[in-house]
Amino acid sequence: MSEIVIIMGSPSDEPKLASGIKFLKDFAGAVEARAYPDESNLLRIGVRCLSSHRNPAGVDEFIETVNQNNENQRGNHSNDTIDVIIACAGMAAFLPSYIAAKTDIPVIGVPLSGSALNGFDALCSIAQSPPGVPIVTTAIDGIENGILCALRIVGLRNRYVRDQLKVAQAELSHKNKAADVEIWEHFAKTP
Repeated sequence: MSEIVIIMGSPSDEPKLASGIKFLKDFAGAVEARAYPDESNLLRIGVRCLSSHRNPAGVDEFIETVNQNNENQRGNHSNDTIDVIIACAGMAAFLPSYIAAKTDIPVIGVPLSGSALNGFDALCSIAQSPPGVPIVTTAIDGIENGILCALRIVGLRNRYVRDQLKVAQAELSHKNKAADVEIWEHFAKTP
């Protein structure tokens, strides 16, 4: 079983992440429908609220548990691991770097708006992670792209996730084609 964990630094971040979390839950449901009864290829989702500034011990405990569980599962040649962590934070946005420094699991950093700089401070903080502490960085409030990137990583070893990504991409393409026709017709009728 594959797992993607989304971590927000504060409860006030949840509204910015809600649509992405819903998309990921729906996606996991579609994967389950495809994979059943092959439970080894299901997609599990975790959502946590941990702050590297306000509760560094809580973040440390989470990372230690994840690292230990993943190491045990690798030793058992199991696929039941956390594959990607999506760390979402605003302002100083230390959370993604803090996590990436303490694990070998891929970390995707999502800078969040909400500060006087509308998230630009968070974007710079995450994007400027020092050498040796890799973080994939999205646009400000880019949870959807962070999730899609995480799904692509998981899809490297989970064909059901990969197949469902193709379905999602086809749906996106269909919506864009429909919007194109609507816009074309609207402006073609305009004198």
